[in-house]
Amino acid sequence: MAFQIGDAVQHGFVDNRQKGRVFGKIWLRGRARPLVLELAGNARPDLAGRRVHFRRKTTPLILPASPSLSDRQCGRVGDLTALRPIEVPEVSLETLLGWPEDGEPPPTQAIPSFYLEWFTPERGRIVLQGLDFRLRRSRPVWQPTPEEEAERVRQVESAWQQYLAEWDSFIERLDRTVKDPEEPWDEYDYERFLQVCEARGEKYNELMEKYGDSPEGRARIAEAMGWGFDDALLEDEEEDEDVELAGFLEEPPDPDPAREGHDWVRSPSGEIWHPVEQRWWELLRRVEQTFQGRMGKSGFLDHPEAVALLVQFRATAGRLGAALRGVAWGEPGMEGPLVVACLKRALHSLHETQRCFRAAWEATGLPAAQAQRLQHELFLIREKILQLMQEYRRR
Repeated sequence: MAFQIGDAVQHGFVDNRQKGRVFGKIWLRGRARPLVLELAGNARPDLAGRRVHFRRKTTPLILPASPSLSDRQCGRVGDLTALRPIEVPEVSLETLLGWPEDGEPPPTQAIPSFYLEWFTPERGRIVLQGLDFRLRRSRPVWQPTPEEEAERVRQVESAWQQYLAEWDSFIERLDRTVKDPEEPWDEYDYERFLQVCEARGEKYNELMEKYGDSPEGRARIAEAMGWGFDDALLEDEEEDEDVELAGFLEEPPDPDPAREGHDWVRSPSGEIWHPVEQRWWELLRRVEQTFQGRMGKSGFLDHPEAVALLVQFRATAGRLGAALRGVAWGEPGMEGPLVVACLKRALHSLHETQRCFRAAWEATGLPAAQAQRLQHELFLIREKILQLMQEYRRR
């Protein structure tokens, strides 16, 4: 439900010189008119009482046409500061994009960032966060007293809790549409179940962004997710972790050789993949090579549309893996309706990849012949997914 606009911001300003009000304008790439902010509340002490101009140092992404944003943004400011810490990988972008999914996470360091958050009845929560903004601040015309800062914190927490209550209400409404697990499910039942899972996952991600991964943060996340938080239980789970992990890491038997080539193939590194998943990763390598040949490795990774394309390719790969990895291994729980529901989500992500590919093609000036060959392969994979959906509907 949170709408992240930071990647599309070109420049703007926010003005908190009138106590209790934040005014501003934000210009987004791909949007003709700026967002006009009229928000109740105050900034943190580092920006309170100031007018702050910000301008991106690098080229922003084009804001997608959907979801829509009203030109006039009225509501309550959440956090407004230039000191919000953000964890940044200590490795290059090239290394990060090639980081193994099953390995340890890359090392990070905390760096202060410009952060603007506000809440509106129409869009819920909107967030602007970035490291590559050049800031110009006026002298403060007022500074908060300790009592005023405590009241600001209370008001921000109240707005946040109201937002979480809206999340809970939304998830509860979705949850009521899920059929009893004892009854037979079709693809639409699985879709509704996956929507609930995705909504809970999005809420969890927002809580992680808000509270962090400290013990105190994890306790607040557990409370907000409705899990409860028992330190003793957590210690017991940690003691059992090694035993459970050892069982999980046992090498499963190879899938049925009779299904090789149709339901599974072995990747060059020895992994078991579905042929469509393998085809997707091969297309990703071709896309990278084509754009790098056009722009050079460093120029490619410095281009926002190209990086967005790589990120979206990997997001689609994750959904294809979720839909088809169980099929490749021949897992008995992969019922036809469940496979179809997962493939629908992968197909939606593929459509977003096509949009990103078009944006990167146009922005980088890739020759039409090369771009059309890659685009044709995207369409072929899309057709293969549609064929798989029909095949599993008949099962």
